[in-house]
Amino acid sequence: MPGEEGAVVEAIMRSRPRVVGMTIAYPNLQASVRLARRLRHDIPGIVTIAGGPHITIAGESFLETYSDAFDIGISSEGEIPLLNAVLAAKNGTPVDGVPGAICMREGVAQRNPSPPNLEASRIPIPDFGEIDLRRYPLPMLPIATTRGCNRHCTFCGVVENSVTGQYRERRLQDVIEELKHGKDRHGCRIFMFTDSLLNSNPRRMRELCGMIIEERLDIAWIAEVFPDMVREDMELMHEAGCRFLWISPETGSPATARKMKKGVDLDDAARTIRDAHRSGIFVSAWFIIGFPGESREDVLQTIEYARSLKSSLGECTFSHYALMLGSQIYRNPREYEIRYTKTIHDHTVAQYFGDRSMLERRWLVGVAEELWDEFNSGRRYPMEFEKELHFQGSPRFLRWALRRFYRDKYDKSKPKFRYGELFAEALRIGEEGRKND
Repeated sequence: MPGEEGAVVEAIMRSRPRVVGMTIAYPNLQASVRLARRLRHDIPGIVTIAGGPHITIAGESFLETYSDAFDIGISSEGEIPLLNAVLAAKNGTPVDGVPGAICMREGVAQRNPSPPNLEASRIPIPDFGEIDLRRYPLPMLPIATTRGCNRHCTFCGVVENSVTGQYRERRLQDVIEELKHGKDRHGCRIFMFTDSLLNSNPRRMRELCGMIIEERLDIAWIAEVFPDMVREDMELMHEAGCRFLWISPETGSPATARKMKKGVDLDDAARTIRDAHRSGIFVSAWFIIGFPGESREDVLQTIEYARSLKSSLGECTFSHYALMLGSQIYRNPREYEIRYTKTIHDHTVAQYFGDRSMLERRWLVGVAEELWDEFNSGRRYPMEFEKELHFQGSPRFLRWALRRFYRDKYDKSKPKFRYGELFAEALRIGEEGRKND
């Protein structure tokens, strides 16, 4: 076991826990499995729980694959199911009856019905009291003003899979109290808003910024927003402490934008990105290339659109399209010119075949990596794992052949991309901008 993972095991072993829970996402999947297996081997009777978006989407398949590592999975919102699972383990009662849990029964994973989503007013303030934030390179706490998403983009499976439940808005005063709690209890002044889109309700977002300013919280924060905002909003956000925004048009092709059904006006998106930059906010943009039915001309349109915004972008990532389980495209493949789909075992995406040749796919993967170097020199391409998704479930020889076919375009001698370093750069730029105002 690598040294870092070994240190984690030793720290957990010292507390002799009865229950250990892990949030699973694709990048940390294998490390979490190794850790869970080690804990089950070294601590007899321990209950290991997997949660997070990955489990909500692909929990049954995941648990069947890794039943030697995890006892149960928790889907969608975890507060109530996780509490009930911990109480069951404490009382020595079976955990497989917990509402919202995914459990193994006679070798088959089954998902129990989920409890009702928490009312927004009952969403608790998390306590990070046992965590020493000073050990992190960039001490930062997550906070959500809403749960769920009020949009239905065709490529996304978050809403259809109920990853965060239906859209709900917390009381803004509760949000302010949580920000104060993070500062006073944990000594943290940097926060990440984890809302799907902080401006799902633009009026409410403006009110939140006004309250942060009025309370003189003196914090810095990061968020994702829908790309349709005015300059005044951006300046208000910067005054309230916003230093980094994900603003993702997803495409620069009007035809592809219509197929995505995100509701983005590309001119408005471009204006939003430029206004954010002018207001002193660091902008990270994401684009999808190779969307089902997209022509090479559409892809080139997206590239030129991004290049027209290059001076306003602090970071820009092009990602080759991946078919997400549960998305509208996955449910209606023929509508999007997809002839065949195959679920990738224990993953949140599926293999698919449409009207795009293998040679065209190779070109798209290479383009994404070359564009990363064009827009973000100095760091390695962060979406390397996406290429690996195409190899999952294939025979060993085919995996070797695919790796040869999708040859790497990026320089592996470069240091890895880390968002923490990017956030730190954004904070520095934002603070300098504020001093110069």
